[in-house]
Amino acid sequence: MKYDKKNFKIKTAIKSEKGFSVSTTDASIFFVDDKYLKGNTPQAGDIITLYTRGFSLIVGMDLNGERLYLKTEEQLEQERKEWQENYEREKQERFENQKDAMDSRFNALPKLLQHRLAMYRMFDENFRKDEEGYEECAIRIGYKIFLISKSEEDIKKFADLSYEEQIERVPEIASEGMSGNQFGFACYFAKGLLKDSETIDIYNPQVDKLLDSFAMAMPNALAPLSGHRCFPRKEHIQQYINTLV
Repeated sequence: MKYDKKNFKIKTAIKSEKGFSVSTTDASIFFVDDKYLKGNTPQAGDIITLYTRGFSLIVGMDLNGERLYLKTEEQLEQERKEWQENYEREKQERFENQKDAMDSRFNALPKLLQHRLAMYRMFDENFRKDEEGYEECAIRIGYKIFLISKSEEDIKKFADLSYEEQIERVPEIASEGMSGNQFGFACYFAKGLLKDSETIDIYNPQVDKLLDSFAMAMPNALAPLSGHRCFPRKEHIQQYINTLV
């Protein structure tokens, strides 16, 4: 197994419920789990050796020259599988718990934005569980920014405001706890809506001229936040529209 090996001198070792939080003289910080210590207690001045992969994944450890553990490829693969299974299970549980609230937010969106999300659902069976919450938040806030803007310059000025000034104008930003990526996309989406509003009646939250309006595909605000899932526009949009006619 390939790995990097480096020695560190312990500066502090602070006990917690499940192990030790260790800091070293070169300002590195990491956690040592009790299950690997075999009764040893790391202390200031001890030499701890880390075996790492990819600069951050710790795959083994020595303490004062004594081997505590060194994981095999099989152990690492098993841990990866267990982590993935737990992650998928927790994600499904979160989705089930949040589904009713997601439905309420979806139903409150302008029709055009509902269709936008529904189209992504159609072409990715995992979209609702994996990405819709993140995506819906960004386009909903983007729509709010669009409503208070008359030009791209207005959107730029809004983006440059302090956080406190932004939530005064769009209070939902605070309650959503948006990431920087989401906020940046929301501003980008608002700019796209401004451009699309020249030909599509986006201002009307009840717009439902589907074949006339949605067929135009909001060309400047179409791509999803998870850009790798963007699909060929004409073919997939028409497939979606055909299911609604």
